[in-house]
Parts: sequence; structure tokens; C-alpha cells
Amino acid sequence: MSDDVPLQLPRYVFRRANGSFRYKRNVPERLRPLIGKATLYRQLGDSYREAMQALPLVHARIEALLNDEANKSARERSLEIIRGALGDEVAEMVLAETVPEYSPIEDALNELGKDLHRQKMPTEVVQQVYTGKLKPDVLTLAMTLDQYEAYKSDTPKAAREIGQRVERLRTDMKSVFGKQKLKYTPLTDITRQDANDLRDHLLSRVSANSAVRMLGARNINPSSL
Repeated sequence: MSDDVPLQLPRYVFRRANGSFRYKRNVPERLRPLIGKATLYRQLGDSYREAMQALPLVHARIEALLNDEANKSARERSLEIIRGALGDEVAEMVLAETVPEYSPIEDALNELGKDLHRQKMPTEVVQQVYTGKLKPDVLTLAMTLDQYEAYKSDTPKAAREIGQRVERLRTDMKSVFGKQKLKYTPLTDITRQDANDLRDHLLSRVSANSAVRMLGARNINPSSL
């Protein structure tokens, strides 16, 4: 690869005054209180060749970070913050619901919650940290898809195949339910009519056998759809 620098650099890449290359990514506004930064920077290298070699991995890691922060539940985030600020012992006490009332630990959690409020962290996170009481995660369709994919991806080949199938199904569900319902509506609020709507959407473009495979519903007779 030539070290000649093109006039237009790839997206997110810029050249510093000293000639080195850097990755610059603006954090979506909704994630800034969670990540604590408005912009993420990563050094790519002193030459264009080095930068282009480093770019794919750096970009993938930043994408993973942003996606992870966007999808993390309030419970996971609250526990992570408590563990990072007050240590493993306090985090385990919170998990076990054994934080003593009117204790220095409870006071520390209260102060941490106040700090998070000042930083404009999400209310559900502030409340869980302040009280030291974690709320159960609400299982949604999006979380179910993620858990199914993780459970089934026990080999690289399976991960690739399951990942592609789940992504297609996720796209279909977004078309039928909308992004907000897919991500935030509790699974217990999904109705039979919702299931029928998804079935009809699938059958409008694929065969009954394909629809069964996409849903992973091996016990369903395609002729009954």
C-alpha cells in the first residue's frame, strides 16, 4: 500500500499537524452522559499505511462500544457504575440486597446517585444507584433475539449463520412492530395479534417452510400457517 495520502481521507480519519493520523468519532448525544465524552479519539499511526492497517480494528471497536452502551440495560449500567465507583464488595452487597440501612455504604450510594443526577444520567440508573436496589431487567423482543443469538453461537460457523438469520428476523420485526416496540416493549405485552402480523409479513415474501426456519419453530407444521 502506498504512503501517498489521498486528498480525501476515509470517514472518521483526519491528519494531525504533526503528520500522524487519528480516528475521531462524535458520540451520539443520547450516549454522551453514559460514556462521559462527546468525542472519541484513537491514534491510528504515523503514516497513511499504518493508519489504513489500523482503521478496520479501531472502527470495529468503537462501533462495538457505541452499540454496547446503547443496548445496556439500566440494571447492568447501574451495577457497573457501582462496581467501578465503590468496588466489588459493595456491588455484591447490592446484588444480594444486603446493604445495611443508615450505613456508610448506603450514604456512599446516595452520594453517587446525586453525582449521576448532576451528570444527567438516565433517571432509572440514578434511582437504582441512589437506593442501592436493582430492578429486574424487562425482557423485550430485542433482548430475546440477542440472547438467542449468543446461546446458539457456540462455533464460528454457527455464529455466522445464526447472526445472519437473526439479523434478517430483526429487520422483519422492525418492519412489523417498529424500532421502539422491538427494543422497549416487554415481551409479556406482545400479543397473539402481533405474532400473527409477523407471520403474515413473512408469508408475504417467503414460503411457509422458510418462515418456519426463520422463526426457529421446528414443531410447527408449515401447512398450518
